[in-house]
This record gives sequence, structure tokens and C-alpha cells, in this order.
Amino acid sequence: MTDEEKNDSFLLHTAELAGITILENGGETFRAEETVLRMCRAGGAEPSVIAFPTGFFISMNRDGGTPLTSVSRIRLRSVNLYRLERANSYSRAFCRGDITLEETERLLRNLNEPGKKQHFRFAIAAGLSAAMFTMLFGGSVFDFIVSFFCSAFIQFVTGFFRHTNIHNFAVSFFGGLFITAAAIVSTVCFKTGSIDTITIGAIMPLLPGLSLTNAIRDTVVGDLVSGTARFTEAVIVAGSLAAGVAVGLSVYINLGGVL
Repeated sequence: MTDEEKNDSFLLHTAELAGITILENGGETFRAEETVLRMCRAGGAEPSVIAFPTGFFISMNRDGGTPLTSVSRIRLRSVNLYRLERANSYSRAFCRGDITLEETERLLRNLNEPGKKQHFRFAIAAGLSAAMFTMLFGGSVFDFIVSFFCSAFIQFVTGFFRHTNIHNFAVSFFGGLFITAAAIVSTVCFKTGSIDTITIGAIMPLLPGLSLTNAIRDTVVGDLVSGTARFTEAVIVAGSLAAGVAVGLSVYINLGGVL
């Protein structure tokens, strides 16, 4: 392989890494495609890109030479706006010439390495978000505390399953079930609090709001396959979450509980 072919291969790898990072962390498909196009053109090559929520196809050539093609399967999808913003910034910095291709690849690779402290920070943020929603829905201080610990625990546990084959549907179902069970047990044991307020507030961070928004945006810009796929995923995730809550409440009512 010649030096030029090695450089082209490295350019393709780096652009692909940026696009995959965007898709894996909640970005739209058209944003990922645009990022790859800009990076490859900044490197002097002309690419063809097709992105889906579950796959990435890139073909790139230079001056009519032999095209390089890469196909990637995307299995992990979550919401991490920090990684999304950083990947966007690094790619734009490369296109402007502020950083080299090697620096861009190193920054993107380091960005995708899981940090040991991230699980704890995400758990605290999710807990605070859920607790604030609980107060917004008229909850008491007790409801605030319970929803905080429920949501923080769910976020902390699911963070360890991000790199496994456990799908979001299963996580949503058992997350909704656990939150409902925790709300019931805490209110029954302490004789205070509201089951429905705790449950509604705690499940808010699990709702697929960003996925639904991206589905609409993809559809509006013409990515009909991606838009339909994201919309279907959002509906199923929301349905799984609702099913978990329904199972918990049904068991409680059948045992003689009163909401």
C-alpha cells in the first residue's frame, strides 16, 4: 500500500469515527452524513455517504482513483450531548485547518473511551432531573427524595449495560417496573408521598424525547428510512416503559392496594 493510499485510508477511518460518534450519542443521520462529507472533502477526497440509525456506508476516492469503501454496524445508541458536541467541534476544527488529521483521530478515540466517573455523574444528573420533574408535578419533599434515588439508581445500573446486548426495550421495561415498585414500597412503608407523582417524575429521564425529535427532523429533511426507524424505536421504548409501570401498578392493585 502506497503512502497516499494509507493517508486516504486513515482519512476514511477518522471521518467514519466522527460520524459513528454522532450517531451513537443521539445525533441525526443528516448531521452525521454532513460531518463525513466535510471531513473527506477537507482532506481532498470526494465521498459518498449513506447513514442509518443502525449502519454507516462510506465510499471515498481521490482524482478518479480506486475507491475506498467502509461499512459499519451501529449497535449502541444513547444520548450524550457532550460527546455529540465534542465530535462536532473536532470535525469542524479539522475542516478549518486548526488541528491535524492525527490530532482529530486521537481526540475522537479518547472521546469514545468510557470514563469511570461518568456513570456516577450521569446518575446524579438523572436523579436531579427526575426530582425536579417531581416537584414540577406537585410532589412533596418526600417525593423529591424518592424519585431522585430511583432515577439515579436506574441510570447508574443501565450505564454498565451500554456495551452489552441488552436492548433499550428491556431496560425501559424493567426501569419502569423498578421505579413503580420503589414508589409503592416507599409510600407504603413511610405512610406518606404520592405513588403517581413519584412514578411520573422518575420515568421522565427514560422517555425517548430526543429520539422522537430526531425522527421528526430526519423525516423533514428527507431521510424517510431513518425517520421511520427512529420513530418506531421511540414508540416501542415508550410502550415498554409504560408496560413496566402498568405491571407494577397491576400487581399492587391486585394485592389490595389503593392508588
